[in-house]
Amino acid sequence: MIDMPIPKDIMTKVVIERRATQMEEALARAKIKAKRRKKLENTGDQTVLEYKVKEAVKERLNAIGAYHFWPVQSGLGATTIDCLGCYNGRFFGIETKATGKVPSPRQEFVIAEIRAAGGEVLVIDSIEAAENLFIELADIEHVHTVGGED
Repeated sequence: MIDMPIPKDIMTKVVIERRATQMEEALARAKIKAKRRKKLENTGDQTVLEYKVKEAVKERLNAIGAYHFWPVQSGLGATTIDCLGCYNGRFFGIETKATGKVPSPRQEFVIAEIRAAGGEVLVIDSIEAAENLFIELADIEHVHTVGGED
């Protein structure tokens, strides 16, 4: 068998078609997820859903000017918790949960690793807790100059 290169125009078409398929699949998953959320919201249950807690946490972190990163787990590399960030010189991790839910054993392992390394970890399961994140640090300014003094 002769190994011949695939013409660029054919390869480009294949890549475009694959990406279009991936986008269609992602859209379909998003619609299903939105339907499930709406169904849960209409049950009358007083439980705060995890995505609402996440939204409240993101809003609070933005309001106080914290750096925050919400990794999307893809199955490759090390696992982590919902949010990693830094505020006023403090590294933190946040795991968000629906009201009354607790971290999984895998999440507990990651939480223990972050704490062992000196980081702070918070498990937030309510909008009220999200709104009060780092309230004790909100008025403290921390400036660190590399090679200088605090």
